[in-house]
Amino acid sequence: MLSRLINYTVSFFPAHLSRQLRELYVAVAIGNLAVSAVMIFEPIYLYKLGYSIPSIIAFYGVVYILYFITMPYGAGVALRYGYEKIIFLSSLFLVGFYLSFIGVAASPVFLPIAALCYALQKAFYWPSFYYGFSIYGRDEEEGREVGNWEVLEVIVSALGPLLGGLLLFMSNFATLFVVASLLILIANIPLLV
Repeated sequence: MLSRLINYTVSFFPAHLSRQLRELYVAVAIGNLAVSAVMIFEPIYLYKLGYSIPSIIAFYGVVYILYFITMPYGAGVALRYGYEKIIFLSSLFLVGFYLSFIGVAASPVFLPIAALCYALQKAFYWPSFYYGFSIYGRDEEEGREVGNWEVLEVIVSALGPLLGGLLLFMSNFATLFVVASLLILIANIPLLV
């Protein structure tokens, strides 16, 4: 009975996950842990700095308009230079976004810089992620690979806010942004080795 249950459970996992896809899973899971630790607290941070809810909504509106405009460029760059390098580049923009967010507390001039960094991060990251996932996945195991990725994404997305809240409880927003930035940089190690 137990062996049948184990065999049934194992059947949900890809039998031959490529090395590149394993590296992508690990890198993106670490990066998504960092992002999910911060994401829920970003609007709260801006609100605590005195920004109104409409201006916070406008900030994210600008981010997504810029993202929409720059995404075709990001996809072209990913195709030309490879997904690993461009995911690394996107992580630098994300770190720039978090550091700009720290700077917003000192001067509002950092807010447009943060919006641009965040939009460029998205424009470079998402096409690169899907490109890497598509070229290293196996057609016969595509459902398992995507399904396993989604399960990993849900687990990391649930743990991230817990980590972020714990960091905020123990310290402050600047510490949260710095720790997230360090995790994002660490997330690149599996892709670059």
